[in-house]
Amino acid sequence: MANKSEEHPQGKLNGEVLKSFFAIEGEDGHFTYKEGWERIPNNWYKRNVIDEYTIPYFTLDQLEMASQHPEFLSIGGNTGMFFPASRCVQY
Repeated sequence: MANKSEEHPQGKLNGEVLKSFFAIEGEDGHFTYKEGWERIPNNWYKRNVIDEYTIPYFTLDQLEMASQHPEFLSIGGNTGMFFPASRCVQY
């Protein structure tokens, strides 16, 4: 997610960029979420064509993440438990 530019060829990802992506405002300890304001930050650059995020690169990232957090490999979903619709929480 780091923004690569001529100034930052390896990419730059800081709190302001993350807050922009996820519609968060405020300072540390006093964050607020602005629903519907999620966006790509201003001055966001496309990845360089000679540094494309290809499937092999993505696979290497997945393996690296899984080695640090094996719980990521746990596939969620239906575990065989049945909950009647009347017990479902509506959001």
